[in-house]
Amino acid sequence: MIPPLLVILSLSACAQAVQVSSEQAVAYFISQLNQTISIDMANPPWMDGDIQDVPLSCIDQECPVAQLWKRTLLQSLDYVDILYTAHSETPRLNAGTEDMLISFAKSTSVMVATTWGWHIGAKFSYSGQAIQVGYGVSTTVATTVTTSETDSINCQAGYECTVKTLTFYTMVHGKCVTPTYLSCWGVYNICDYATQPCPAFQNLHDATCRADQPVSPCSIRVPLLDDENQPIIAKVAVSNKIPGGTKRSLGRRLPRPRLGKR
Repeated sequence: MIPPLLVILSLSACAQAVQVSSEQAVAYFISQLNQTISIDMANPPWMDGDIQDVPLSCIDQECPVAQLWKRTLLQSLDYVDILYTAHSETPRLNAGTEDMLISFAKSTSVMVATTWGWHIGAKFSYSGQAIQVGYGVSTTVATTVTTSETDSINCQAGYECTVKTLTFYTMVHGKCVTPTYLSCWGVYNICDYATQPCPAFQNLHDATCRADQPVSPCSIRVPLLDDENQPIIAKVAVSNKIPGGTKRSLGRRLPRPRLGKR
């Protein structure tokens, strides 16, 4: 198997484009992001579960119905992976004997969504800029964006060539806890108060909070966006050798069948 030739055209954020020209550029770019990315643990990433309405019979009727739910919180951060999706345009063949310039009139980026329900803040650096973004359900849906922007690449004779768009995202890995939250006279963790605003919750508090909360591994997928909410992308030229080169196959002549005697 002949390995594909890989050349980076550009790494884009906002209106800027950094020109690079080697396969190692992608790995280097990812390592740079890994060194600068940070997750806002002062406001830990969280996700709410289904809400349960609980009728109350407390003396104070300002809270006749309370709401209970489980909130998953990222308690500690283990590590962050920088990954990407890839989309290739329809390849073009150079079956001639000389190199040729091939133009692609569009490119397509495929952005992943944040893992459903999660709210998370992230900060990273790109081209000397510090980018800080908050992610929520409504702002990070999966999208496919096709841009009308011509990219021209040199395609060697005997190669099939295309432009591939890489769209970067991160996977946040850590440990999560799932405390019970209560909405009644405000929103709070039910374990934050030894005495509940309504006696109906005291038994729940005692049963929930006397033991340590279980901790379990968790992962959150987060797209990497710039300060204009556009995905961080790289355009890559990919060339693959045409099997058999540019020579026309002559095939193999089959022997004529012998005619039997009558």
